[in-house]
Parts: sequence; C-alpha cells; structure tokens
Amino acid sequence: MPEPRYVWVRTSFSRKNTLKPWERTEAKAALDAFVAEHYRPQLKEPPKNSEFNYAVDLTTRWHGPYLYIRAKYACPSPLAVTPFFERDFVRLGVVFANKWNLWARRYNDEWLCLEEDLTLQQCFQRMRTDAWFEF
Repeated sequence: MPEPRYVWVRTSFSRKNTLKPWERTEAKAALDAFVAEHYRPQLKEPPKNSEFNYAVDLTTRWHGPYLYIRAKYACPSPLAVTPFFERDFVRLGVVFANKWNLWARRYNDEWLCLEEDLTLQQCFQRMRTDAWFEF
C-alpha cells in the first residue's frame, strides 16, 4: 500500500499574538485597572515578626503573546536567599482581536487553560469568582 502524501499549506490563522501595538496598550491598561480595583484591595499589611512570605505588590506585563498578572512577595526570614521574589499567577492569551484564553498556574508551575474564547470582560468576571485566581 503506498504511503499517504502530505502537502504543506499556508493558513491565515496565526498562533502568535496578532494585536496591534495600540490594542496591546489598551488590553494592558484594562488589566491594570482590573488589578487596581480587584486585587490591590486584597493586599494586607505585613505581618509583625513573621518568617513567612507575603504579597507586597501586583503588576502586569506582556511576555510574547501572553499578558500576565504577577505578584511580588517579600521574604522576611533572615534565612531567605533574596528579600523578594515574583511569581506569575494569571495568564491571558490572545486568540483573535477580542477573544482571549484564560490560564491559571498550578502548584507544579504548569499552566492550565480554564476557559477559551472569552472577551476581556468575561475573563475579568471569571477571575473575580474563581478560586484558581487567588494569590
């Protein structure tokens, strides 16, 4: 039996971020506003005489085709290797102009896609209600 022949065909669908620079800026500004409204009020005062890590700041950033929310933690222990470290805990991946995939970081540092093809506002609503997006 002859082997099947495969033909390479170019598709119009791009897996990478296809947003224009101004669209990227708008998406980051919307996410910054969401972080300021939802996550920043959850930051607590530093505990007194504690050796445990605690969150001190939240930032957003683009890295390749993904938009991340990153938490900065303080390490008050005298045995700490560094005084601070940062960890991404939410990832938004753009599919098309107004369609996003929503990812959460698992305990083993792997990303888990929880929702696909959401608008940015639907992503924000899911982050408000889902326990995966607590820091």
